[in-house]
This record gives sequence, structure tokens and C-alpha cells, in this order.
Amino acid sequence: MTPTNPNATPAAKLHRLGVLFVHGIGEQLRGETLRAVVDPVVKSLDLWLHGAARCRAEAVGTDAAQAWAAAMPDRIGSLATSARIREQALEMAWSGEWSTARLSAAQKAAVLAGPFWSGGATLSDAVAPEDADGPPHSVLHLHTVGEHYDVHEGTALLAECWWARSFVPAGPWALTGWTFRVLPLAVGMHFGDIVRRHFSQAADAPVGRLRRAWHAAAALLALVALLIAVPLTLPIQGLLMAIALLALVPISAVRDLARSLQSSMVGALGDSYLLVASPVSRAMIVGRCTRNLEWLCDRCDTVLLVAHSQGCAVSYLALTSSLPAELREVTWIGSGLRKLEVLRSAERDDTIVTAGWMVATMPFVLWSQITAIQENGLSWGNVIVTLLAVGFYLYGIVRLVLILRVGATAAWFQSWQTLGVRLSEIYATHDPVPHGPLFDQTTARHGELPSQPVNNQASWVSDHTAYWRNTEQVVLPLGLRIAAALGVPVDRLLASDSDLLARATRRRTHRVQALVLLRAITLLGGIGLIWLEADPFVHAGRALMAWAAGTIGFDAGTGTGVSQVLWACMRTAAWVVLPWLALVTAWRGWEAHEQRCVLLRRPPSSFIEFALVAVLVAAAAVPAGRAAAVAWGDPGAGAAIAVILVGSIFVAVMYVLSAQVPHRAFGFDGRK
Repeated sequence: MTPTNPNATPAAKLHRLGVLFVHGIGEQLRGETLRAVVDPVVKSLDLWLHGAARCRAEAVGTDAAQAWAAAMPDRIGSLATSARIREQALEMAWSGEWSTARLSAAQKAAVLAGPFWSGGATLSDAVAPEDADGPPHSVLHLHTVGEHYDVHEGTALLAECWWARSFVPAGPWALTGWTFRVLPLAVGMHFGDIVRRHFSQAADAPVGRLRRAWHAAAALLALVALLIAVPLTLPIQGLLMAIALLALVPISAVRDLARSLQSSMVGALGDSYLLVASPVSRAMIVGRCTRNLEWLCDRCDTVLLVAHSQGCAVSYLALTSSLPAELREVTWIGSGLRKLEVLRSAERDDTIVTAGWMVATMPFVLWSQITAIQENGLSWGNVIVTLLAVGFYLYGIVRLVLILRVGATAAWFQSWQTLGVRLSEIYATHDPVPHGPLFDQTTARHGELPSQPVNNQASWVSDHTAYWRNTEQVVLPLGLRIAAALGVPVDRLLASDSDLLARATRRRTHRVQALVLLRAITLLGGIGLIWLEADPFVHAGRALMAWAAGTIGFDAGTGTGVSQVLWACMRTAAWVVLPWLALVTAWRGWEAHEQRCVLLRRPPSSFIEFALVAVLVAAAAVPAGRAAAVAWGDPGAGAAIAVILVGSIFVAVMYVLSAQVPHRAFGFDGRK
């Protein structure tokens, strides 16, 4: 690492602050990350400022707001900002929406306790250059105006580190060979990490008995999943080898199809291969991040770095080679750094890879020995092989569970913190990539990193990609930190803002819990439908097994034809999927509405409330009418109706009840 001399006299720079966003795994287009991240951040900041200005206008009354706007000097702040301030002030003052009856005397006093009157966040000069050293970027303009027209303003240069296509793709055989070697280790360390975390939490004395029992049960389930999933990597590897052979066919369309299949199957391991096993690709990716960071430091006094997923590993490797003096803060979101460090260690330590292969192969060895004993009787050779297989199996399991490779990472963190760089991480509760903080109970001795758990959607599938839809815990706090670093703090524009943000976080947890219960309702409904429609599926399964054995045809002796089976599958899927889509759509509407209410500091609208309830009632009424008119006697339709009605009533009740909370949580009673 070569830190820049902090005592050197810097040249005049264009912007006070720069922020570099480093994307994760994927085939992102140039500028796509900048849009995906900066759009919600800037929109949230602007609505946050707009909401505070509306509260101020309501508190002082229409006449006072108009007088304040009319008395504004011709020029305040910079010339460009002056026009925006005047436009926003006039919009606030003459919008005709303010009514002092909305606020009580205490609420007016809370609003008027601060000096904020108006403000805004806008973007300009968004550019996605084609040259390698100039990253896609845009300029954020942020300003606030006080009661006496005192202006706080600043500009931040927001840039994207786009590394998705800065390297040569790996060859099919090179990637397949590396995946063949580390796949059992990658799968095993994922589930082993879950086992270790839950067991350590179950052994934590301060935790209550019920919670310890839950963690112990979760650890046992994860251990069972490890024992099942790791051996299943062997057929997956066979399929990958077949795809690699397909890529040798001298037909471009076939080769492209093989590469696409390989990329979709290998997924994250493909990008990990480039960072772990390909020095040239790693140098290309890390070099792009380093150059983009230097480009930003040349133009900004202070720099923040925000990385997601594999971008955390890319930025980590870049900072180990060069730490700019301008860098002040690094935030990692959904980081998979610990798992990548294990894979890097596997390049130098074959025993880690061997542990994965032991867990993958020993069950088949044990099965073969048990079969031999059943057929030929017990012998000393069988006993010795069985005992060795059991020993290797247990050794592999223990090694996968206890893999820890964070010591070197912690050393770098301590070095950066000594140089004045603030480090932090954000992880979703169900994000399978980080699966918790980098330093937990068993790794705390190596180092410390401020960690914040957030509630995205409580889904192992979507949590990793849902950070930028989490306004309350990720998007708005990131915007507030950017504003604070810019010298325009907007986190406490009104006296009640800090309490509002804390309550908004609790309300998000409440909504995510409702979504989890909706999934449970739909899952139980689907199981009930399959149970009631069991005959076609059972007959189809028996016929398929018999057909595979070559004894009878698909329809022979089953009494169920292909068309009947397909119709049963389609009907069951329709009764499960359609209600689920309706319920999730209603939940997303609920979330979007409440997120906007947080930013605008408003209680939920009654119109939105009744509209969502109407959607839910319609979701229940349509299939109910169909069943009554066509197939009322069908038990599957009856079960589907029950699922829809229960789910709809549940969400409707949850929404109606939760709609009463914002009247207290947001400091408004909602009375006209």
C-alpha cells in the first residue's frame, strides 16, 4: 500500500466532495450503476428537503410564507443556485396547499425550532464517457436556505466504477477446471458459515432460552443442508463438464449457447475466478477501480467510496495497493469479502479444497461400503475403509464449519483506520452473500468493523439486490451521509426528524414481517392445493418412473393422461401464482406509499389506504365468483379461495391497523 503524502499542498479542486460507487457481480452497462444508485438517493434527498419545506410553510401560514418568498434578495448563494432557490420558494409559498389547522401548537413549535425554510437536491452534467480513465459521472447540487436567507450549498461529483467489461472473459475450460476444483468448498463454506454463526449465538449466555433454542435448531438445519448440498455438487460438475465439451463444437451458435449456460450455472463463481485465479483479469479489474478513484481524487477535496457485493472485494484489493489521502469513508453493502478471502486462500492451501472434496465424496464411499457389507458380509477391509471414510467425512465437516480467513483483512482495516479512513458495512438480514457481519462472535478477536443489519425483504433470493429499494435504512441514510460530508447537514431539518427516522425503521420491520407471513400463507395454500389435487400428480409420478424403467408407457395402467396431468399442474399454479401476484402488488403499493410518507413527513393517505384494500378485495372476489359460477364443488378451488381470502384479509387488516401508527410516529394527528 502506498498512501499519498497528507502534508502535500493540494491544488485547487472543482468539488468539495466526490463519491465513487463500485458495482457488484453482473453484466451492467456503462452508467447503469450510476443510474440505479444515484437516482433513488437524489430523489430521496429532494423529497426529504421538500417535505421539510412544506411543514415549514404549513407552520408559518400562507401569508408568512408568501412574504418570506417575496422578500428574498435577488441573489443569494451562487448565481445558479439563486434561481433554483427562488423557484422552490415560490412553489412552496403559492401552492395553495397549506392549512395551519393541520398542526397543533406543539407541532408548530417543533417545526419552527429549526432555521430551515427551503432546499433542494438536483443533478446536472451526467456523462458516460467512452474513454477508459473517465468514469460515468454526474454532479449533485445541494442547498438549504434559512429564515434570514442564509444559504448552505455544495456540489458533489458522483462517479461509477464500471469494471463489468474491463477484462477478457475466462475460457470455458479454465473456468470449468477451477470450478470443478473449488465448487464443493464454495458450497460447503456457505452452509458451514451459517452453522458456525448459529451455534455461536446458541452458546451465547446473555441470549434467552427460546432464542438459543431457535439458533440451535437453525444450526442443525444448516448442517443437514450442508451434508446434502455438498455431495450434490458432483452431478453439477458433471453437467459443467458436458457444457464445456459442448463449447468445443466449431459452430458459433452452439459455442455461444454453451457459454451462456456456463455463465448462468457458475454465476458468482465466474467473477470470483477472475479475482482469485486469474492474475491478469484481477489486475485489469482492480486497475480500473484504482484509476477511477484517482480520477475522482484529482477533482475532489474529500472522497467517499460505496461498494456493493463483489465490488467490495474489488475496492478492497484496490485500496491494499494504493490509499489516496483524500479518501475519508468506505461503506460496503452486501459484501462477500470473507468468502472471497477463503477462495483466495484455497489457491495457496490445498487442505481447504480437500476438506470440501471429502464432504462431497465420502458419503458415496460409505454407501458403497454399506452395500458391499449387505451383499458379501462384514470383512476387515470393509471395516477399515468405513472407519477411514467416517474420519475423513467428519474432518471435512469440521474444517468447512471452522474456516476463518479474516486476519489479514483485519490488519488492513486497522491500518486504514489509523490513517483516518472510516469503515462500515451494511448487510441485509437474509442476504446469503455476506450472511451477517464480517466480524462476528467467533471472529471478533481479529478486528472490528461497524456493521448495520437492515431489513430488505427477508428473502434469501432477493435481499442481495434489494438494497436500493430500502429507502428508510439504506437510500436515505446514505444520502444524509453524503450531505453531511458535503457540509450541508440535512438529517435534522426539523426537531422531530431523528425520532421520525427511528420510527420509520421500526415500521419497515413491521412491513417486512407482514410480507413473510404472506409468503407463509401462500406456501400453505399451495401445499393444500397440491394435497387436494394429489391424484394426478401421484399417477404421473408413478407413470414417469415406470416409463423410465422401460416397463410400460406413460399412460399404461395409470388412469391419467398427459393432458389431465398438465391441466392439473396449470390449474394449481394459477390458483397459487395469481393470488400471490395480487397480494405482493398490494404490499409493494403499501411500501411505496409509506416510503413517500416518510420523506414528506405525512401520515398515509386515506385514499391510498382504501385503494389498496379495494385491490385486495378484488383479488378475493374474482376467483370467488369464478368458483361459485363454474366449479363451486371443486375442493381445489375452495382451498384457493380460502388462501386468497385469508391473505387478503390479513394484509388489509395489517394495513388498516398500521395506518393508525403514523399519526403518532410522524408527529401529526391527521385531523383537519
